[in-house]
Amino acid sequence: MPNWLAWGCGGLLVFMALIGLSCFFMARKTMEVGEKDFAPTCERYFTQVATGNYRSAYADFSDEMHTATKEEDYVAFDQGIHELLGNLREKSIVHVMTGIDQKGRWGRIIYQGKFEKGEGTIRFELRKEGTTFKILGLNYESPRLVEAIKAQAPPAP
Repeated sequence: MPNWLAWGCGGLLVFMALIGLSCFFMARKTMEVGEKDFAPTCERYFTQVATGNYRSAYADFSDEMHTATKEEDYVAFDQGIHELLGNLREKSIVHVMTGIDQKGRWGRIIYQGKFEKGEGTIRFELRKEGTTFKILGLNYESPRLVEAIKAQAPPAP
C-alpha cells in the first residue's frame, strides 16, 4: 500500500508541474501577442496625446467609441486628465488579455505609468477593425484623479 501512495503522490506532483508550466507558457504567449498586436495602437495614442494632438488620437478610436463619445467630449476629457496628471514619463505593460467574441477579436492591455504629478494606470480596451486594433475604451486610474473628483464633489447632506 505505501508503494501505491508514493506513486500516486509522485504522479500528482508531475501533473501539477505540467499544469504550472502550461499556465506559464500561455501567459507568456499572451504578453507577446499583446505587445505585438495591441502596443502599436497604444503607442500611437501615447505619441499623439504627448504632442497635444487629441483630435488625431480620437480619429484612431473604434467606430463603436465614436458612436458612444463625441469628439469634443473626448478632447475635454483627455485634456483634463493630462492637466491633472501631467506628462507621462514612463510606462510598462502589467496586464494583457485577448479573446474572440461575437463581434470579433478583442484585447485589453494595462500600463502602469509614472506621470509628472503622480502614478497611475492606463487601461485600453481594443477591438480589431479590418487589419488593425482600434481603441474601444480608455480608462485612467490614479489617486490624483480621485482627489480631484472629491474636491469637485458637493458636500454630503
